[in-house]
Parts: sequence; structure tokens; C-alpha cells
Amino acid sequence: MSRMNRFLYSLADGLKGILRNLMMSLMSFSMLIGSLLVVGSLSLLVVNIDAIIQDLGDQNEIMVYVHEEYDDSEFNQISQAIMEAEHVVGFTFVSRETALEEMKNDLEEYASILEGMEQDNPLRDGFRIQVDDPANVEAVVTAMEGVDGIGNVEARTDVVESFLKTRNAVNLISIGLMVLLAGISTFIIMNTIKMSAYTRREEIAIMRMVGATKGTIRLSFVTEAMIICLCGSIVSFFAIMFLYQELIEKAFSSTGLLQAVPFQEVWGGVLLIFVGASLVIGVLGSLLSINKYLKV
Repeated sequence: MSRMNRFLYSLADGLKGILRNLMMSLMSFSMLIGSLLVVGSLSLLVVNIDAIIQDLGDQNEIMVYVHEEYDDSEFNQISQAIMEAEHVVGFTFVSRETALEEMKNDLEEYASILEGMEQDNPLRDGFRIQVDDPANVEAVVTAMEGVDGIGNVEARTDVVESFLKTRNAVNLISIGLMVLLAGISTFIIMNTIKMSAYTRREEIAIMRMVGATKGTIRLSFVTEAMIICLCGSIVSFFAIMFLYQELIEKAFSSTGLLQAVPFQEVWGGVLLIFVGASLVIGVLGSLLSINKYLKV
């Protein structure tokens, strides 16, 4: 039997197996869809949290302010210390005059109150520092606080830290659920294939006695499991695409503050994970369940 004929035979046999045990096949199909939707939703949540953290990292800059009285030598020393600090990717000097103008722009409705402050500007010169990663902000703040000539350091690390903790928690939950749901899905696939093999046990025995190899028989059941899992992964993909675009993206947009990562940017990874995970579950479940019936 050629490879193509063997494949077509296994495909036809797999479809027959699904129809013979339709209820169990539908149960496996439904469980797989549910598992992939849960894991996929959590994974997309992590992707969006990472995007928010990155966005906060781009906007949340560290400001360091020098002492009220400092000379050019101290200015050079501070600039050098910032330049050499680990995790710093750039910095900008902000004079007190520039800082006052920025304050006027930010507080435009109170511009009249700020008028005349140029003659007695209470602000101090400073440096606006960009950090390579939001997780490293605290380390840079600590380093800057130890530099001579710097009066105080300002950084909003609380929001970034809360998102980092949320991301780590969701990652742990995702991994735990992934392992649990993969185990349950594999178990159900195993029972589906076991039932299919049990109903065909006499046919399998006859095939073995007339010379059919274990590989040929095993391939039919592996194909049956792969058909169930592949169909489940495709349905799950389109379901999560619809839910994400209709619910998540619109919900983010309605806030006016946050923007969800477009599904077009992540669909390839989602599809690859869904198909890959489902095929692994299908192959593993079928191989673990069929060996008992090949011992003739």
C-alpha cells in the first residue's frame, strides 16, 4: 500500500470512527474548544498587559532635580553619572524655565495664577531620564538617589509595579490552567479512542492476523484524534477572534484611555498555538490509549 493510499485509508477510517462514537467525539470536541478558549483568552490578556506596561514605560519617565545651588562641575558630574547608570537609555536636561513652560501648558486653565512666576521661579533644573524597561525603574531611582548634587527623584513606579504583578499572576494562572485543561482534554481523547478501539477490537484482531502492521492500525486512530483536535482548534480560533474583536477591542476603545492590541498582530501566534497544542493532545491521547488493543 502506497503512502498516499495508506493516508486516505486512515483518513476515511478516522472519519468512520468519529461517526461510530459521535457522542464521545462531540464531548472531546467541546472540551477541547473550551480549553483552548480559556487558555487563549488568558494569553491575550497577558499580551495586552505587556502592551500597557510598555506604554506606561514609554510615558512614565524619571525626573531628577538638582540642588538649588550647583555649578558647572557638578552639572557635568551628574550628567556623567546618569550616562553611566545601568538601564538608562537616554536623558534630557530640563531647565527651570522649560519646566515652568511645561507646567503652564499642562495647567492651561490656571495660566493666570502662574503668570509672573518667571521673575521668582520656584522650580529647579533637572534631568528627564528614560529607562530600558519598566521593571528597572526602581533600580535607576535608587542609583540616582545616591548621586551627589541630586536633590530628589520622582517616578511613578506604583502603577507599573501593579501591572507587573498582575501580569505575573495571570502567567501563573495560565500555566496552571494550561496543564490542567491539557490533562483533561488528553484524558477525554484517550477515552474516545479507547471506545472506538473497543468497538472495533474484533476487526483489529483480524487485521493483525492477516498481516496488518501495528503502525497502520495505530495511524487510523491517531488520524481520528487529529481530525477531532484540528477541527476543535480551527473553531476555537474563529470563536476567539470574534469574541476578541467584538468585545475586548471595543471595550478597550470605549474607555478612551487604553487601546487593545489588534488581533491582526497576534492571530498568527494564536493559530499556531491552537493547532500545535491540539495536535499534540490528539496524538498523545490516541497513542496512550490504543496499545492495549494491538496485542494480538
